[in-house]
Formats: sequence, structure tokens, C-alpha cells
Amino acid sequence: DDGDQSEDDEDNVSVTITDPEAPVIDLEVTKEVDATDLVCIGEMFTYTITVTNQGPDTATGVTLLDNLPAKVAYMGHTTTNGSFIPGTGEWTIDEIPAGGSETITIVGSATEAGTFTNVAQIIGADQADIDSTPNNDDGDQSEDDEDSAVVEVKPDPLAGIDLEVTKTSNVTSIMLGDEFTYTITVSNQGPDAA
Repeated sequence: DDGDQSEDDEDNVSVTITDPEAPVIDLEVTKEVDATDLVCIGEMFTYTITVTNQGPDTATGVTLLDNLPAKVAYMGHTTTNGSFIPGTGEWTIDEIPAGGSETITIVGSATEAGTFTNVAQIIGADQADIDSTPNNDDGDQSEDDEDSAVVEVKPDPLAGIDLEVTKTSNVTSIMLGDEFTYTITVSNQGPDAA
């Protein structure tokens, strides 16, 4: 009677009991971005996030989190239902009936070059989800309540480099066996460092 589970004269088991009458849902998130090619710094692109309720019951109090990457500026959004707070990245959806979907589009603009991954995940709902754990933030893309999209941003098209090569010799004519020197110069006309 010492509560020590390492001893073999004692063991335990836990059982989770759920109410069979409690409503359940199956929320699925899909996320796409319209930037199929490289975009430039300052160019706008749109993320489209759709939340679908596979049922069997109506989903209420659904909250999705979508924080834009640090180098992507928020430019605007539209939703088919609920409200979105850009500062927190939270989209609250009032209700999604079984078989229904709601969509948000978020417009962004990259402030720096790079590759940016943006993740959207369900962080809460009033009902239990059949096959996902909301707000587990583990990056597990195998759960259907989470999805991501990648944008590749290249530098400003007006910026860049302009390399120029010149090659000279210290002589124009020599005798067989004489030494001579080639001088090769690489110049960058800019405007950026190469």
C-alpha cells in the first residue's frame, strides 16, 4: 500500500468515458496560396483557408489560428462567416453545419526575400473532433485540422547584380618559351553586393 508502481504487486489502468449522446464533429482545414511562382518583395498574394465540418453534428465556437510569418505584412482579409483579428491571427466561426464549409482569404505582402511557411490550425471548438487534437501545435500535417502553404519571395526585380568580366594580357606577341601574364578582372556594377 505504498503507491509505488515499480513494484510488481501493484498496477493501475485509466479509462476515458465519453457521453455517447455528446455531439462530435470532424473539422478539416485546407490552405492554398495563389503565388504559384516566385513573388517579389512588396508583391501581394492571397492565402485561402477553408474549414469543412465532415459532421456528424454541427460545429460551434470554432476558432482557427493563422499567424502570418514575421516577414509577411498583413494587407487585408474577407470571411464567409465569423470574425478575424489580424493582430492575434484568430478566426472565430459561429457555426458550421455538418457537410458545410467556411472560407477566409488573407492578403499578404512579403517584406524580405526568403521562403515562408504559413500554418493554419484549429485551436478550439465546442464539440470534440473525431480524429484530430485541436491546438496541439506539433506541426503534424497528418491531422486534418491543420494545413500549411509555402511562398518563395525573390528580391526586388529592380535590384540585383551586374557582373562584368575583362581579360587582358601583358603582351601581344612573344617568342616561343617566353612568359606572359593574363589579368582577369570581375566587376560588379550593382546595385547590390554579389
